[in-house]
Amino acid sequence: MSAAAPLPAALAAIRAGRWQEVARLAQQARAAAPRDAAVPLALAEALAAAGKPLDALTLKLAAWRLDPDSHHVRVALARGFAGIRLTEASPLVEEALLALLDAPDLDPQEVAPTAASLVAAGGAEAALARPLGRRLLLRALVAEPALEAELTALRRAALLGEPLSTEAMLPLAAQAALGCHAWAEDAAESQAVEALAARLAAAPPAGWTREVLLLAAYRPLPAWATRLGRPSDAELLLLHHRLVEQTARAAVLAVGLPCLTPTEDVTSQAVKAQYEANPYPRWVGVTRQTPRPLAEVLRGLFPDQPLPEHPAPRVLVAGCGTGAHALRVAARYAGAEVLAIDLSRASLGYAAMMAEALGARNIAFAEADILALGGLAERFELIECSGVLHHLADPAAGLAVLRRLLAPGGVMKLGLYARRGRRAIQAARDFAAGLGEPMTPAGLRRVRQALLALPAEHPAAPVTRLLDFQSLDGLRDLVLHVQETSFDPAGLTQLLEGAGLRFMGFEIADAATLAAFRRAHAGRERDLAAWETFEAAHPDSFATMYQFWARAR
Repeated sequence: MSAAAPLPAALAAIRAGRWQEVARLAQQARAAAPRDAAVPLALAEALAAAGKPLDALTLKLAAWRLDPDSHHVRVALARGFAGIRLTEASPLVEEALLALLDAPDLDPQEVAPTAASLVAAGGAEAALARPLGRRLLLRALVAEPALEAELTALRRAALLGEPLSTEAMLPLAAQAALGCHAWAEDAAESQAVEALAARLAAAPPAGWTREVLLLAAYRPLPAWATRLGRPSDAELLLLHHRLVEQTARAAVLAVGLPCLTPTEDVTSQAVKAQYEANPYPRWVGVTRQTPRPLAEVLRGLFPDQPLPEHPAPRVLVAGCGTGAHALRVAARYAGAEVLAIDLSRASLGYAAMMAEALGARNIAFAEADILALGGLAERFELIECSGVLHHLADPAAGLAVLRRLLAPGGVMKLGLYARRGRRAIQAARDFAAGLGEPMTPAGLRRVRQALLALPAEHPAAPVTRLLDFQSLDGLRDLVLHVQETSFDPAGLTQLLEGAGLRFMGFEIADAATLAAFRRAHAGRERDLAAWETFEAAHPDSFATMYQFWARAR
């Protein structure tokens, strides 16, 4: 029997749900090519599509053991951990999570929820000592309220006099800083922190002492930190790079970026002020992609639609924030040249710094207001605007400007808040607004603690598990934004028609949602009326945001 023959049979059995045959055929397929990682990976992807995530993860681990240096295998394994929570794991699983958190070509946040569930089961002190816990706290934001409460208590004790080793302080400080110091803080801590900051300012240390780590666990490091010597310890060097070197470089780059338009609209000015104070999000990595032609990407999404070829597309990312989305765009499309704009210079500085660090050379950043871009001479084959239009006082006015910037045959990808999917967030917004807290770090911390104290049955309680809730910048964007509008598919229809755009289809990561829609409304993927009916029956279909494509009529 040839090496290729058993694999198609095993895949066919998985697709058909013939589970009594699957184990035998899968074993035969792997035996026929025992050193080929592509075989268990293909079986894993088929099992994942069939709703067998744990079986799929087992095979992805097997593929990773065969080829741990393959970027493709690492990406598949990282995504195989999505939605998986563990309280105990084999040495192989722990080894894989450690490797994925360290991989320079992956976003460590992809595997953070699984690693956090595993680490949290052992408590905070164990997390600070365990290799997986330390790596996780250093590299990714953790959304585990019980673990946070324990880390908060350890931080307080360390500040107020109980011994905590410098080694344990390091990952604790790193995690607190990743969250923009969102953890609870009482009056005694605030007073002690101010005294500590004054003491260090009067006599700045030459290197990373325990007191510097304590301050970093509570506050952004002040200007004197640029004189700290570069440490030799790898973990401490990572913290120094993030909190000192990257912060300084982002500030320098922000000053030198061009300004394409003024910001004169009153709402735009308020949004700009929010993101100058709280740049969002403070991301630490992106998963590297293999660039593909724009037409190829679109054919994969919408094979039934005629699509123009754009071998070297000019791309506008309208509202890039701190740059994570813009850099994914720059890496996704072969030959693309990207202009990324935003209102906030602080956000743009962070974006430019990360682009420089990642070696992205096909992207330029500039300050601009979408509403004032109408005079721009350039036209773009692709415009991506995700998470932005709903922060305008009049989203339709912003979309009309972008429509005028679209080149003939060009396409848009838009991301807009889904009203039904944001029920818990809206409840949290209503609750937070009623607290009347100022938009200061202390005020934001009090809002966050009030939300954490809500009973589990409260409609706003689910937001405490969201990634954005774990940082002050994310919290403000999530529940205290100065302006937002949510939509439903009927509202999308009205918005697109008003701009002279035609809906091409949603880009849906969840295969189960798309399969359920097709069972209910076969052949109507481009019909927003059908999506309105479907979402009314399945209100969590789009989580918090629609991602969809459109083109000129």
